[in-house]
Amino acid sequence: MKGIVPLILIAFAAMASILIAEGIFFNVFIGSRAAKEETTRELEILTAVNKIEMVKRGLPHALHYSFLEAMKEAGYNSVEDIKDSSEFVKRINPIFNEYRMASEENIGVKIPGGEITLDISGNQAVLSFSSSGLLAYESEFVKVYDKSSVTIKIVGNSLIE
Repeated sequence: MKGIVPLILIAFAAMASILIAEGIFFNVFIGSRAAKEETTRELEILTAVNKIEMVKRGLPHALHYSFLEAMKEAGYNSVEDIKDSSEFVKRINPIFNEYRMASEENIGVKIPGGEITLDISGNQAVLSFSSSGLLAYESEFVKVYDKSSVTIKIVGNSLIE
């Protein structure tokens, strides 16, 4: 019996060593890999949110730019020159659609199709883009959506936020 006790102690010591080595391996190698994957996903979420916010901030300016380009194409110098809002909106749509497509190609954020409306009163215009769809950024790790409607006020030719 006295010869068995040292063998049992050696066996327990060997098993404990194996468990400790396995724990170290798991924590150092596998744990760091899991942490890297988690960090990658967190960075992707931040990137997605930043891209959506960038597009949301850019929408009013893209709408204003589209309005100014349409005025230039029509040969208008001021808001007061616009006589038929619905015909003028037809000029704005293709310009704004170019911005929508460029957003998806260059930034990865899809701006859904929608409707542009224009209300004119003297030298002031209220220009709106509304859509039932959502801004969308989708990747392997994350999908982020947000509202896509925007309304701006233009006085003269200047954007009033």
